Amino acid sequence: MKPPPAAQVPVTSEEIIGYLMSYSPRTEPARSLWLGGLRDFTITHIGALPQPSLATAKARAGLFVKVTAFAVSEGCPYDIEQLWDPARVDRYLKLHPKMEGQRSSLVCLGRHVTRTAPWPPLPVRDTTKCTSWVPYEPAEIERLFYLAGRQRNASLIRFFTSCLAVGYGAGLRTDEIPWVQVQD
Repeated sequence: MKPPPAAQVPVTSEEIIGYLMSYSPRTEPARSLWLGGLRDFTITHIGALPQPSLATAKARAGLFVKVTAFAVSEGCPYDIEQLWDPARVDRYLKLHPKMEGQRSSLVCLGRHVTRTAPWPPLPVRDTTKCTSWVPYEPAEIERLFYLAGRQRNASLIRFFTSCLAVGYGAGLRTDEIPWVQVQD
């Protein structure tokens, strides 16, 4: 089994703190607030979160710094519950429409860093709309394996036979089988 790529190796809080110590925000008001308390506040909250990779930690730190600097520039004290109030995050997104694509990341980060802020509850999956399907008829299974065995070379025969076996074993519908990959 090969090791995960370097981008997916979990990082320690020391590595994250080391990155944040050398980090310098590129935009105002974050740049002017960075050495005035924003850096220590960011290190306290982002450095404590478990991060799956350094790339994720960098992305979360960037988002955290932008929203926190926005809130502090509005006169909010360095209190995580006030800074990351959902209404304040929404106001930030309205004033910065290019960041709208980061809404889910900001909500996720807000849920991680706050304890009492009234974030909307996670959506509940509606399982009442799940439909059942008719299992394969024995003749249909036989026909599919027959066609898989009639491919032009041994490699294709193995590929289609294994896809059918995996698809049948996993309970895939007939229309889903063509999209099965060897990696599945």
